[in-house]
Amino acid sequence: MEAFYINPMGYLIAFILFLSPIWIIADIITKRNSLFNFYQRVETDIKRPQLAIPLVIIVIINWIWNITKGL
Repeated sequence: MEAFYINPMGYLIAFILFLSPIWIIADIITKRNSLFNFYQRVETDIKRPQLAIPLVIIVIINWIWNITKGL
């Protein structure tokens, strides 16, 4: 639980880092580009202000939270 206290977004990053190689291997075996297509779709969506602004706010809140904890 201390890891969550230090960086709550770490679990999301760890999940992505765990899932990505599995997804890449599955794409190689099935000869598809689903991970690349997903990445392109997410990249396009993140550029929209309706999604970009809340994501930036979440990162700033996490940063402020760590500063107030003295990390």
